[in-house]
Amino acid sequence: MNDAANRAEELQRLHQALDDLVYGDELTSLRNRTAIPLLLQKLPKQQPIAVIYIEINGFKSLNSKHGHPGGDFVLEEVGKCISTAVDDRTGIEESVFEAFHLS
Repeated sequence: MNDAANRAEELQRLHQALDDLVYGDELTSLRNRTAIPLLLQKLPKQQPIAVIYIEINGFKSLNSKHGHPGGDFVLEEVGKCISTAVDDRTGIEESVFEAFHLS
């Protein structure tokens, strides 16, 4: 590869890393609410979407009883379940959680 191609590849990698930091959740590997407007802008007009909002009942007491590592574990597992369910439903590999194409 030439120098320009190497620079372009490195810039693409850095852009993706920045995107992951801004729009991703470190624990769950899912997109965060900051990503919703961006995701909606990318969809064609009149495109059916689904928005998933989840509240974990009793999470505060779980976090208090088992500490942050216990709470983090629960969030990671919930994120895996959501990601798997969305991937299975949509056939996409990305962890786009807030908005996804419905077939």
